[in-house]
Formats: sequence, C-alpha cells, structure tokens
Amino acid sequence: MRLVALLLATILALPAVASTSPVLPPLNEVMAGGLDDAEEFIEDFVKEHPDHAEAHFMRGAIMGMQASDSIFSALGYAKKSLSSFQRAVELEPASVQYRQGLISFYMAAPGIAGGDMELAWQHIEAMREFDSKAALQMELTYWQVEEDDAKFQATLQRGLEEFAEHPDFHFRAGLIAQERKSFDQAYAHFDTCLTTDIETEAATSVELNCLYQIGRTALFSEQRVADGIRALEDYQQRELTDNVPGKEWAQARLAALYLLADRKSDAQQLVQVIDAGEDENLAEELKSLRQRVNM
Repeated sequence: MRLVALLLATILALPAVASTSPVLPPLNEVMAGGLDDAEEFIEDFVKEHPDHAEAHFMRGAIMGMQASDSIFSALGYAKKSLSSFQRAVELEPASVQYRQGLISFYMAAPGIAGGDMELAWQHIEAMREFDSKAALQMELTYWQVEEDDAKFQATLQRGLEEFAEHPDFHFRAGLIAQERKSFDQAYAHFDTCLTTDIETEAATSVELNCLYQIGRTALFSEQRVADGIRALEDYQQRELTDNVPGKEWAQARLAALYLLADRKSDAQQLVQVIDAGEDENLAEELKSLRQRVNM
C-alpha cells in the first residue's frame, strides 16, 4: 500500500502543530511504546475530547500507520484514518497541517480505502485561500503521484518564481537536479537555499537539509569537495531537527569526502566514532568505509 510512504514522508515531516487545550504529547512520544500503545492512547483521548482537532489529526496519522502495518485489518484502519483527518479539517478548516494530512491520505490510499485524487485536488484548491505556498507544495506532490512530469516541472518553476525568498522550492529543485546528475544546477539551488532570510522552524529544517545535500552532491559529483566538507562539518555543529538526516549519516558522508580529499587520517578518526545502531543501510556504508580506511 502506498499509504505508509506518503503518510510518513508528509505527516511526520510537518512542523509541530500548535497545541490546543488539553495539550497532547508529540507524536514521537506517543509512539515510543509502539503503534498498539499509541492507538490505545489516542482512542481514549479522542473519546474524552471529541472536539480536539489535534487529537483527530494524530489519530489519523496513527491509524494510517496501522493500516500500512497490518494485513488483515488494513481497510478498517484506513477508514479510521480518513475519518480522523476529515474531522480535524472540519474542526479547524484553516489549518495547513490538518489539510495536508487529509490530502496526503487521499493521494496515498487505494480507492477501496478512501483514496481519491479528485478530492485531493479539491482540498489543494481550498488550501490556496489561506496558504498559497503550502498549496503549491502539495500540488507538486500531486503531480508527482500522477506521474505528470510536465505539470510537475511547471509547478516547481512557479514555486521558484513566486517564493524565491523561501528555501523550500530551491531544495526540491536541487534534489531533482542531483538525481538527474545535473550537479551544477543542484549546487546552484542548494547554495541559494542557504541565502534565504526566512526565520521559521520549517525554514530552518529545509536549510539544514540543503546543507547536508551540498555535502552529498560533492560526494556524488566529486566536485567542490572542499565545499562539501565545510558544509558537513558545519552540519555536525548545528542543532538538528527531527526531519533531517541524522548526525551518523552526515559523519559517514563526511568520512567519504575526507577520503576524496586525501585526508585518510581524518576519515579514520571519524569512522571510529560512527554508530550505525539498527540502521542496516548505514551499517553497510560503514563496513565499506572501514575497508577503505584499512580498519
């Protein structure tokens, strides 16, 4: 089911919702004991506070993840997720976060579970009335799901022109250029991303992502290696937010760049302190790095 990929990518990356009374703990804390415990908690909370919009939004996210994690109960969980997102939007129709959750569901879920691209588009249009930038971002995802590259590119260009002072669309354009190996274009967008003056929590996260991607682009292209090293060394010193790559991945990328720059001793020192934890992909990367630095 496409549900897990889009729900996790979109909902968990959203800025923190402004808490309403009574205050809910953050979603990651609610989920600390696992999805079943999270479901039990949010069901009890919603029963006690049926008009609490944030609780319905959180219930939608949790039920969506349960739907993606379950084989036999997926349809039931998906329907609960949909009704929760709908209720959150009904209670607070001008909330960007709640509207994004509902749109993401419509685009991710199969039709039998309530997925509906036409309804997704209707809510994107409704969002334009109170946040045109967020609506344009959701429109990008819409055309991506529809696999309409021409409309995706046209929408991205609109974002770059209409919101040039924001980092968001430069980051998205940089990732696309990087994927297409147009490294000069990728650098141009990521560099611009770091010069914007918007000071919000969301903008800070985007800028951190751009800083990380400068290092990643240097590694892929083997160009501007010194810039990539400086970017990742800077990244290591920043206070990282929840929706950016972890310090360990940045360390692995930096160690690889040190090797490109013939700084083997620096790479060896860094590889020694990287903890892959339970990340299998990082563990494989670390294994390769250890071989390259003769450890």
